[in-house]
Amino acid sequence: MTDQSAAVPRSVRRGPPITLTCDCGERRYLRYGERWKCEKCGKTWNTKRIPVEQYAAIRATQMRYRRIPLAISVFGGTTQLVVTWMIWPPPCFFIAGTAT
Repeated sequence: MTDQSAAVPRSVRRGPPITLTCDCGERRYLRYGERWKCEKCGKTWNTKRIPVEQYAAIRATQMRYRRIPLAISVFGGTTQLVVTWMIWPPPCFFIAGTAT
């Protein structure tokens, strides 16, 4: 971990990449806290100028959009498994109750 990344809060470090498009048309994807100097025109960009609170809110929104579909999928899969077992119970439930 570099000194630069240590200064950035952990909630922001793994956030979504920031798309920078220079006036000359050059495009780069940077992480929060990185700097970039355009090779074509020499203009410099510093992503630390974005307020940490604003970037953390973007990160929270990104995580919410990942968690909601995952939670819905887990709930749907569990419901499907329970309903399937109610209609067609696995054979292991009948082994203990058989008479010889």
